[in-house]
Amino acid sequence: MTRRLYPLYACLFAFALIVSVVNAQAQKPWLHIDGNQIKDPAGNPVTLRGVSVLPSEHHNECTTCNNKPMSEMIAWQADGSRGWYSRVLRLPVTTAKVKDPATSFATHIDPYVQQAISLNQYVIVDLHLVSNYDVNGSGGVKQQFVMDFWKYVAPRYANTPNVIFEIFNEPVNPDNWTSWKNYIQPVIDSIRAVAPNNLILVGSPQWSTRVNSAVTNPLTGGNLVYVYHIYPNQGAATAANLNTKFGNAANTIPVMLTEFGWNQDPNYSDGVTFGTTGGWGTPFRNYIDAHPWISWQGWIFDNFWKPQFFDWNWNLMSGENQGRFMQNWLFELQNHNQPGGAGGIGTQTPYATHTIPGRIQAEDFDIGAQDVAYHDSDLGNNGNSYRSTDVDLGTTTDIGGGHVVGYTINGEWLEYTIDSVAAGNYNIGIRSASASSNAGKNITVKLDGVTLGTVTPNNTGAWETWETLALNNISIAGGSNKVLRLEIAGGSFNLNYIEFTPVGQVSTRYEAETTSRWSSGASNTVVAQAQASGGNLVRVSADGVGDFVEYTYPHTGMKNYDVYLGFRAGPDQGTCQVYKDGAAYGSVFDLYSPTTVYKEVLVANLTFYTGQQKVRFTVAGKNTSSTGYQFTHDYVKLVDHATTLNAGSALRQGAGQSLIQVFPNPATTVLKVKGVPDDAAITIRDATGNLRLSQQAEGSETSIDVQRLRPGLHILRVVHGDEVFTYTFLKE
Repeated sequence: MTRRLYPLYACLFAFALIVSVVNAQAQKPWLHIDGNQIKDPAGNPVTLRGVSVLPSEHHNECTTCNNKPMSEMIAWQADGSRGWYSRVLRLPVTTAKVKDPATSFATHIDPYVQQAISLNQYVIVDLHLVSNYDVNGSGGVKQQFVMDFWKYVAPRYANTPNVIFEIFNEPVNPDNWTSWKNYIQPVIDSIRAVAPNNLILVGSPQWSTRVNSAVTNPLTGGNLVYVYHIYPNQGAATAANLNTKFGNAANTIPVMLTEFGWNQDPNYSDGVTFGTTGGWGTPFRNYIDAHPWISWQGWIFDNFWKPQFFDWNWNLMSGENQGRFMQNWLFELQNHNQPGGAGGIGTQTPYATHTIPGRIQAEDFDIGAQDVAYHDSDLGNNGNSYRSTDVDLGTTTDIGGGHVVGYTINGEWLEYTIDSVAAGNYNIGIRSASASSNAGKNITVKLDGVTLGTVTPNNTGAWETWETLALNNISIAGGSNKVLRLEIAGGSFNLNYIEFTPVGQVSTRYEAETTSRWSSGASNTVVAQAQASGGNLVRVSADGVGDFVEYTYPHTGMKNYDVYLGFRAGPDQGTCQVYKDGAAYGSVFDLYSPTTVYKEVLVANLTFYTGQQKVRFTVAGKNTSSTGYQFTHDYVKLVDHATTLNAGSALRQGAGQSLIQVFPNPATTVLKVKGVPDDAAITIRDATGNLRLSQQAEGSETSIDVQRLRPGLHILRVVHGDEVFTYTFLKE
C-alpha cells in the first residue's frame, strides 16, 4: 500500500540522465517457478530480497525533504561500500502524471531499469496502481488501461531475464477473487503472448491481501508469483497470524511480499505503518527467515513516503524504526539463496599463520568477505577495534590481553586457514566469557567440515570473567591448508582463543622477567603490564640487526621441545631469529603489528641436554612498516615435542607402543632401525643440532653406517607422514 507524507502535488522536475547501455555481463540468469519456489536454471532455490524506491514521478514533491535524484537513490541501495546489499530493486510507476505508456517507459522506467541491470540486480517494474478495478462499469481502473501499459512495456524486456513484471500493485474492490481473476487473467495472457519467460507478480483485492484464494483457484500463465502486502495494522507478527495471512498459502503456491515496513516515529508512520522493531520487526523477520521460499522487498528506500528508511535529511533511522534493521537484514543474507547456489563472493586468505598444535586467536580469522571467511549478523565492527571488518571485535584484560570476538549472535561463524596440522589426539580449549543467561549458547568446532565437538559457554558473571571450555581427546587427521570453523549458536558471549594441545603433552612456561638473561647491543628492562602473563614484560631496546637477548634455562636430561614465544607485538617491533649453541633454528619471525596485541607463536624446535641451556633471540631486521627493532617478551613456553602415535598409525602396536626398535645402543659401526615403513625418513643430528646423516628407510630393517660420526650423544628422528619420533643413542 502506498504510504505518503503528503498528497501528491503536480510539479515538474528534472532528473539525472543515465547511460542506458546494458553490459551483457550484468544480465542475471532466467528465473522460473517450481512448486512454491523461485529457482535458477540449475534448480537452486532463489530468494529475492531487496527494496522499493520512490516512483520517479513523485521524487521532488516533499516540501520538508532533502530531495535526491532517483539515480542516486538507486545507486545507494546496491552499494556495498555504503552497507547496502539489495539484490532486487522494485521500481514503482504510478502513471499519475504520465499515462502514455511510451512516455512513461522512456522517462520513468527504462533509464532506471538499465541502471539496476548495470548494478547486477533483478528489477521489478511495478505498475503502482492503488485503486478499484473496473468490472462491467463499476468504476476504477479499466482493464484496457492495464493491458495497454503491459503491451508496450513487456515486449521490450522479453529477452531481459533481470526484469520482472508486477502487473497491478494494489487492487482494492470488488473484494471478490473470481471478479479479480476474470479481470487480470487476460492481462497475463497478453503478456505471455509477447514475453513468455519473465516472472509475473500478481496482486489481489483489498490491497493485495487475498492471496489465500489463489491456492484453490490459481491463475494460469506459468512463472506466476502471488503478491502479499503487510503492515503492522494487520496484527501481531506471530506465526499464527502470519500463517493465516500468507504463510499457509506460501507452502503451496509461490508468494512474494513486495511491501512491508514499520516505524515508531509518528513523523514517519501512520495508522497503517506504526510499529516497533522489537514488537513487530524482529518477530516478523524471524518468521520470514524461517520461510526462505518467501521473497521480499522492504518499503521504502526513501525519505518521503511512509514508512521511510531515512529521515528527511537522509539519516538512516534506527532503534525502533526500520532503516538500520533493514540494512542489517540485507547485509546478513546478501548471499543466501542467490542464483548459482554459491555462498559469498571473493577469495579467502589467511590473516595470520596458524598451526595445530597451537593457540589460534579468535580475532585472527581469515581475510574475506561475508559468507567467505565469516558470517556476521550486522553491518560494521561494533567494537571498532583491531581490524576493519564486519565482525565485532573488542579489547580484553584476559591473560595475554589483545582482542576478542564479541557481540556474538546466533548463526554467525568464523573460519581460519590452518597452515599445518600434526596428526594426533588433542585436548581443545576454548576461552569464553559471558554476562548473559541466554539459553542455547553453543560453539561448534569443525575442521575441514568434520565436527570435532560442541561446547556450551556459561554465564561467567561478567564479560571479562573468563573460562576455558574443553573438548578432550579429539582425534585429528594431519595435513596442510585445512580450514577451522567456529559456528556460534545462541550468541551473547565473547571469544578470546581456541587452543589445541596434544594429549599427554607437558609444557612449562618461563616468564621472561624471572628468567636469567643478558643482552648485547641493547638494554633489557622489566616493564609492568597487567595484561602480561606474569604481570610484567621484558622490553629489549634494540637498535639494529645483531642485537640480542639470551635466556638461560637449567635442565636435567635430554628432551626435545617445541619452543613458543609469548610477546607483545607492536608498531616498533623487529624480526627475530632463534639461536642455540651458535646454530640458527626455525625461521625468521616478525614481531610487528600495526596495533599493540599479545601473541604466542611457535618459533623453533630445540633439544635440551643436562646443564645450562642458552636460547638467544637475535634481531634479524624489521619489515618496512615497523618503526624500530624492539622486542617485547612476555614468556617462553617449552612444550614436549609430540611423540605419541595415532590410533591408526602403521607404527603402533598394543597400547600405543612404537614398533620402532633402535640397536645396538651404544653403536660403533652400524646402527639398525627396525619397524619403520619404506616411506619414512630417518635423520641423525649431533648434540648441537647439526645434521650429520639423512636417508630413507629400507624395508622392515634399515642399516645405517655410523662409522664417521664423532663419539658422543646423537639424536635419531623418524618422520612418517605428520608424525615425528625422536630417539637418542651413543656413538662409541
